[in-house]
Amino acid sequence: MQAAPFGHTVYQAWRNAVRSWQGCAAIDPGGGVPDLRLQRYDGGSAAAMMDTLADIYEAEYAEAPYQGNPVFSREAFTERTGRQVHEHGFTLLSGSVDDEPVGYTFGYSHAPGRWLPGPCNPPPPEALIQAPRFFVVELIIRRPFRRRGYARQLMDNLLSDRAEPYAVLTAEPDAPARSIYPRWGWYEVCKMSGDAVTFDVLAKRLGI
Repeated sequence: MQAAPFGHTVYQAWRNAVRSWQGCAAIDPGGGVPDLRLQRYDGGSAAAMMDTLADIYEAEYAEAPYQGNPVFSREAFTERTGRQVHEHGFTLLSGSVDDEPVGYTFGYSHAPGRWLPGPCNPPPPEALIQAPRFFVVELIIRRPFRRRGYARQLMDNLLSDRAEPYAVLTAEPDAPARSIYPRWGWYEVCKMSGDAVTFDVLAKRLGI
């Protein structure tokens, strides 16, 4: 499959973002994938680069099983992410190689007792609902950089210093990435019915 087009304007916006947004901090990737530069952003910085995030989202979700579903449209992404950047603990981590965007991941904190929107079957364990959690909302890797270990490095660094004992995420059951999560230590909790799609809800114990 050919890589999705990535215009000069978006590329330049990303270069500017990874170099100069306030409220972010560079991360030493340590022994991870060579040459991957990691950058951490708070909610305010992520909001300021929303158009760039949406451009990448739109390009990478233009494939099965997401394509054509309004839940995965640019407009839906912008609307919900615009709300999520104001959530407590919001953190976005981007990755780039030689200033070329590789992808990003982000999420925010869930207070004890808060759960995901939508009914779950079977009901999630009460112990998980009552525990603080970090909700991983997105993990996006651009097509030219897939299958190189970048997704794992982004996810691991996003979760590495979290105070919450658990992380949760939702995954489209037919997405190729769905089969990867169990190998990273995630386990299925339930299936959640959402708007025009059913998601698998997965959890992971952190700090072990």
